[in-house]
Amino acid sequence: MRKKLAIAAAIILLLLLSFIGVLRYRQYSSYKVPVHAGAQTIIKVNADDFLKMFVSNYGINFKKKITNNEKKAKEPSINTGIWLPGNLFIYNLSSLKPATLFCTLPVFNQQDFILFAQKKWKLLFVKKDGIYFGNNQAGTLNVACNKDYISFAWSPAKENVQSYLKEILSSKNLGEQHAAVAARLKEQHLPLAAINGNNVFSLNFNGNQLLLHALLDSVSGFALPANFQQRSYAADTHSYFSFNGILSPSLFKKEYNIKQYKLATDSILPYFQGYLDLQLGPNSIQKDSISTYEYDDNFEKVAKLTVTDVQVPSLQLSVNALPGLLQYLKRQQIISAGMQLNPEVFPLYQVGVRQQDAELQFSTSGNSVKQVFTGSGNFLALKLDVEKIAAQVNLSLLEEYIKNILQLEMQGTRKQDKMIIEGKLLFKGSAIKEVISIAKTFYQQK
Repeated sequence: MRKKLAIAAAIILLLLLSFIGVLRYRQYSSYKVPVHAGAQTIIKVNADDFLKMFVSNYGINFKKKITNNEKKAKEPSINTGIWLPGNLFIYNLSSLKPATLFCTLPVFNQQDFILFAQKKWKLLFVKKDGIYFGNNQAGTLNVACNKDYISFAWSPAKENVQSYLKEILSSKNLGEQHAAVAARLKEQHLPLAAINGNNVFSLNFNGNQLLLHALLDSVSGFALPANFQQRSYAADTHSYFSFNGILSPSLFKKEYNIKQYKLATDSILPYFQGYLDLQLGPNSIQKDSISTYEYDDNFEKVAKLTVTDVQVPSLQLSVNALPGLLQYLKRQQIISAGMQLNPEVFPLYQVGVRQQDAELQFSTSGNSVKQVFTGSGNFLALKLDVEKIAAQVNLSLLEEYIKNILQLEMQGTRKQDKMIIEGKLLFKGSAIKEVISIAKTFYQQK
């Protein structure tokens, strides 16, 4: 009996070691795909991690549960001809628009892939110099396929990418072409990671939490002040945003038009003193006047004004700004002489305005915001109680996407002249399931 148990244990251990070996080889071999020399932002999607999460959340037969079962039942399955590696690398090129993305995958069977792409994606193929080039009718999806690899390009702007696809198929692999980037990506043991220069981004799923982490060397047009501050919010504030930073005009358009009103970036930013915050609390009461028309005893039409109480979210926006900002906004008729935000600019609620010392305040409650500040380690702080906001504000267009989101939090800190941003999106259920559900909703509404 002991001998049988020992043999069984040895077999299980051997299978486990073999499985671990296969996973490690898949990770190693994925870095052998060719990558263009001009790759700028490189995103690593750890396919093995996602497969593990899918099995854990949906079971072995996860594909049928994720995709549309009815559609799949009517159509026979087709071999894709694609070999899925341990990691997928998606990137853009410095010479093209940032939204034009490339990805290369090993080909398992070239003819199977071509048949699959023709049927599923409606691609039209031509063969040149031993390479099959294909594209869809819209011109947004282009592929190039030789006997070893398939190179994909997705371009919403319909850029001409055929020459780049050909270059990719003859390029060196990621480890040789971008050795430093490959080494840093290998250090990122998370489902999704991205590198742009010295900036690193990563995404992870932990139960009902979606976690974001970013390490930024610098952000063009944005600088941090020497010290950070944050307002002490009232106890009933359930959502807030605070920001410390010095902004450059390069981050914005030169001019913004709101109906017939204009705002020039160069006229606003010099007044901004590096801090703003927004807080949202319980509903407050506003008076709303409604005009109706009735006929009097002489059958003449007369106006009747009815004043009613309306509940609106208690919004408070405070901007550290020089007094000149208020004067500029008055000249542009964004703020009236009676210190009210122009309802044509913001028609949702009545917004009162006041200048209090070095702060310009906008409020739907009519109350001034207390100037109680504390030193802070965060240049950015965000907390959104999604359920409470949805109960206060009409978000019917977003309801299908946010109904299972509880809260969003984000913090920005500084460490050794680098910016660190950490975010957390909290769902009611499993984060990976909720994200897939939202993605399916987008897909179904196309």
